[in-house]
Amino acid sequence: MKESEWMEEAWRRWHDSNIHYLIVVTKASTWACWWKDILKTGSFWKTEDERLDEDTAPLSTTFTAWKLQV
Repeated sequence: MKESEWMEEAWRRWHDSNIHYLIVVTKASTWACWWKDILKTGSFWKTEDERLDEDTAPLSTTFTAWKLQV
């Protein structure tokens, strides 16, 4: 499964459920598209109390886990 397909599936499963947190794993190369999609319904948080904005988006090419809080 391609990364974009996995992200779409993860988003669909989260959107169709009642859970409040989604762990998103992505790479910097696909961050921009994922970021724009996710901003429609929630905010990214790096930790419980640190909100991310576009200036603090991940810059590395390694996989990074992010928590979505809505």
